[in-house]
Amino acid sequence: AEREVRRIGEGAAGRLRIAFVGSASHGVLPELIRAFRNAYPDIELALSAMNNAELKSALIARHIDVAFARPTLVDEEIHSFAFHEEPLVLAVPADSDLTRAETLHLGALTREPFVLYPRRPRPSFADHLLDICKKEGFIPANEVLAQDFQTAISLVSVGVGISLVPRSVSLSPHHGVVYRDY
Repeated sequence: AEREVRRIGEGAAGRLRIAFVGSASHGVLPELIRAFRNAYPDIELALSAMNNAELKSALIARHIDVAFARPTLVDEEIHSFAFHEEPLVLAVPADSDLTRAETLHLGALTREPFVLYPRRPRPSFADHLLDICKKEGFIPANEVLAQDFQTAISLVSVGVGISLVPRSVSLSPHHGVVYRDY
């Protein structure tokens, strides 16, 4: 028991509970987890996907040790810092005229249906996206709410609307979706 406690204290054994928003699985997180597993093979990693509200509750209740959220979690009981920043890109249906536009300006897309996620709980990443639109001088005329980013991308692929997603999501192609900078 003494040796096991010493190993845990040295970081050579134990359990680390990590939770993340689904879209983080497309960014730097997979490589970070791989590197951690290689460096600390005897530490058990418990991984789970959650939305931001679940991440916040789980951290405060100490059900998880680390959370990767988009956007940041704000609470006096949580120490939060930017781990990695990446730009957002537009996900547009492959048959849309937007795929052929020379340049895209977010403020010019006021009439396009916007697929936002998650549907609930709110506030959420959807509200972050709406704030970005407001800063560009508009509120989307038509909002379609999806439960998660995978569903949002699927809705874009069948022509329901456009969406803003982290650039890393564009590295995993989805049939019927074209990713564009704006």
